[in-house]
Amino acid sequence: MNKQIYQKSWEQYLKKFDYYIKAAGVTKDEQKRALLLHISGPELQDVFETFDDTGRTFDEAVAKLTTYFEHKKNIAYERHVFHKENQQDGETIDNYIVRLSKLAVSCEFPDKKDMVRDQVVNTCRSKTTAKKTPGTNRTNTGQSSVYVKDI
Repeated sequence: MNKQIYQKSWEQYLKKFDYYIKAAGVTKDEQKRALLLHISGPELQDVFETFDDTGRTFDEAVAKLTTYFEHKKNIAYERHVFHKENQQDGETIDNYIVRLSKLAVSCEFPDKKDMVRDQVVNTCRSKTTAKKTPGTNRTNTGQSSVYVKDI
């Protein structure tokens, strides 16, 4: 099992799993726990079975797995990665903003919206777009308007 892959996707997986159990109408704690372990597959089951105390509830199982997959963030490095990003060839400004917004989550910026806006202004391919980006967190691409605060 590649622990690094799971570290990055564990939080996203839990969100998707939560959507699934809500859509399926699963409310019993025992069922949630069993589904989590079943749907996650044999690799995760093998890891889970190595824990000394797995608890009895869904929340206890999630807590154990979260602790296992948790990694210590290097905030300075996460911010370095964010600031090194540039708009890719052929990437729309809207997609670039979404990509930056996802990266900004792990940076723990005091104001994520402002940092995304500033990075767009500093690194977008179109200087026209950069100049049109007002200080109100709005980027106008001419075709659509993207509000950074809404992402």
